[in-house]
Amino acid sequence: MEERLEGTEAEVLDGIVNDKGQDRLKVEEDIDLSRFIHRDGFMDVPNLESELITVEVRPPNGQSWIWIPGDPEWRRERVLILEIKAVQREFYLIADSISNLVDTGVGERILVAYQDRAKGYFLWPIRLTNARGDRDSWSLSAQQIITSYTDRWIRVKPSTTSYNAYTLPPDADNPVPVWPAGGFKVLLNKAFKGRVLTSANDPVIRRLLGYL
Repeated sequence: MEERLEGTEAEVLDGIVNDKGQDRLKVEEDIDLSRFIHRDGFMDVPNLESELITVEVRPPNGQSWIWIPGDPEWRRERVLILEIKAVQREFYLIADSISNLVDTGVGERILVAYQDRAKGYFLWPIRLTNARGDRDSWSLSAQQIITSYTDRWIRVKPSTTSYNAYTLPPDADNPVPVWPAGGFKVLLNKAFKGRVLTSANDPVIRRLLGYL
C-alpha cells in the first residue's frame, strides 16, 4: 500500500575561517550555528565527536528508502545556506553578516537529518521560501513530509511541482535505524567540514563576486 504526499529543496556556501576572517579553523573545532542563522533561535554546537561517518547534504534521491526522525533534536530551522549549482549542487553555511554579499542562492533552510537503509547519513536542506520570498509547492510538500512521515521508512520522489512520499507495505521488514551518539552536532560538523563561510575574503565568496 502506498501513500503520497509532497516536499521541498535546499541552499549553502564553502570555507571555514575565524572571526577575523583570516585563518581557517581546524576541522576538529565545532561549528557554532549561532553565526549562521538569520535571527535568534539556535543552540551552539558542542565539540565534534570522532565518529567514522560521512554525511551528505542533499534532498532524498527518489530511489532509496529513508527514515526521518520525529525528534526535533535531529533538525534545525532557519539556517542560512548558500547553494551553488555546478556539475553537482554544493551547499555551504554562510554567516548572516556576509549573506547580503551574494545576490542569488542564499536563503533560510530547515536542515533535517535522515538515514537510508544502507546506513548512510544525510541532511535535507529544505527551502523555506523561493527566490521571490513565496512558499512554493516544493517547500510546502517537503515541510509536510518531515511533519507527517517521521519515524518510519518512506521513499520521497520528486514530481514536476512537488515531492511525494510513499510508505513501506505493513508486512515489510521495518528495522529502526541507529543514530550517532553525539546527536545532530556530529552530522552538522561532518556535513559542513570545510564548507562554512564567515568572511568576505573567503575564496568562494570572492569567486562568486567575480574577483577570482
